[in-house]
Amino acid sequence: MRIYWLASLLSCVVLVPLEAQSQPAPLAIEGFTLLEAGKCDSAFALWSSGWVGTDGEAKSAQLVASCRLLTPLGELAGHDVIRTVDITPRLQRIYAVLRYRTQPVYILLVAYKPTSEWQIQTVNWNTEMDRVVPPQMFGPEHPGS
Repeated sequence: MRIYWLASLLSCVVLVPLEAQSQPAPLAIEGFTLLEAGKCDSAFALWSSGWVGTDGEAKSAQLVASCRLLTPLGELAGHDVIRTVDITPRLQRIYAVLRYRTQPVYILLVAYKPTSEWQIQTVNWNTEMDRVVPPQMFGPEHPGS
């Protein structure tokens, strides 16, 4: 009876093929490479280089200054792209985890290609996954909070 029940249950499982992800924009990958080389300031400056005007310059300076908050987390062992979401062929959301020795850091990059060159429009990082990765993507990190 148990074998029949298990076989019936397994026959109800629908296999859904995994959707292939596109590669993150080259500018995002270049920044991840700089981070892994221990050059946080350079990575964040690269990603924010297209931010213009007084507001853009201030946000860029704030982002680069935030590197000092990552230093206590120890050495960066690498990064993993969680998911690349193509909004359009010229607009991507790139969710990744930076594997620091002490704890993971979750990061969102919004990459935009208005003409021939990619730009990073947004950089958002946090040590709490729910503040960067939408909870509906994987479920909340801290249910009930």
